[in-house]
Amino acid sequence: MSRTKPLFGTLLGLDHIGVGVTDVDLSLPFYARLGFTDIAFDYTGELPGLAPLTGRDTNQVRIVLVRSNNPTVLGRAAIKLVQFIDRPNPPMPAGMAWGEPGICEVCIHVNGQAQFYESLAADGHHMLMEPNEALLDPYQTHCGLSYVA
Repeated sequence: MSRTKPLFGTLLGLDHIGVGVTDVDLSLPFYARLGFTDIAFDYTGELPGLAPLTGRDTNQVRIVLVRSNNPTVLGRAAIKLVQFIDRPNPPMPAGMAWGEPGICEVCIHVNGQAQFYESLAADGHHMLMEPNEALLDPYQTHCGLSYVA
């Protein structure tokens, strides 16, 4: 990757990641368990300007921006949950997995990662990969991770 100057201004950080969901009401409790409990806004209505992207003249949506209540030196992480409410949800593409183009994961830091994983499993969430730990080169950085759908 070549180094180039930004087109406009200077990057100050990442504010949020948008995640398309099939049901905001079902998604909010899941993200609340991850620490995203501060609702910055909850909008339901027309989202203008999407016709070139969606091929539809109107787009009715529900959008909820949730922020972490536990700020870090990197700021308050946020996730924007987006649900189209004027059409059925399309099925997930067959074989879709980690590494596919688009947002394939949302990574969060938690204390007690293995215990947190077990509590999500006990809540009935679909577990994709059990917790593991490794030291990553070149600095022997501790990494513990697991995956939950």
